[in-house]
Amino acid sequence: MNSSILRCLLVIVEVLFFTSWLYAQSDSDADQYGPREIEIAYQYQVAFGQRMYHPLKGQECFLNKTQLVTRYQGKDLVVPCRFVLESRRHLKEILEQEVAKYLFPLDADHAQLAVPLEIWNEKIRNLPGEQILPALLQEPALVAIYRTAQRPTLADPAPDRIIAETKKPEAVRNVLGFFDGRPVIILPPNPSDSDDPELQKYHIAGEFYFLAHRLGEMVFSVRGKQVLFDMSFDSELAANLP
Repeated sequence: MNSSILRCLLVIVEVLFFTSWLYAQSDSDADQYGPREIEIAYQYQVAFGQRMYHPLKGQECFLNKTQLVTRYQGKDLVVPCRFVLESRRHLKEILEQEVAKYLFPLDADHAQLAVPLEIWNEKIRNLPGEQILPALLQEPALVAIYRTAQRPTLADPAPDRIIAETKKPEAVRNVLGFFDGRPVIILPPNPSDSDDPELQKYHIAGEFYFLAHRLGEMVFSVRGKQVLFDMSFDSELAANLP
């Protein structure tokens, strides 16, 4: 076998092994990894990674539709296009403002859905469990709370200092996304949600997920580069979509 081809194969095997192992650590001590390692894992996810189950067919919302239907917990779920398009806008603004750099588990990959406490108590609290998410999606006062790791970038002048800072609890940022056209709000760093007076105004009652992939249903552009990604209410991944 040609030596250059063999070297390429070895590099590919090394990248696949490293990224698979890195993903396995993502819920525990992934903060120890530097910007180059995280970028490699992200590029692998975009090119070869799994996609999400039941991704929202977001492009339908650009065809004068007001809602679309997806699957969630084995049932059909009606999703307003307002939710889809505004969530897309939130993610674009988050990347543009560099609160996050990547849409995947080592940076930003989910948001919690919340409503003001008075809305929760008056309109949603007493609904049956299976009706809560549909009611949230139709609620004009809905808010998405994005969790971002605020990772360092390759261009940072002092990566060792920045990596050390990202290990602190304060480095995890919360971003509020509204569904009425208002820009996202980046909350000040806080060690815990219980210490954040802004988050205390809301009741969290659901989640949704997003993940970059070259075949993603959704797309936007940030600094001249396309970002393709999927959105779903299911957190599971699928090598081959059903």
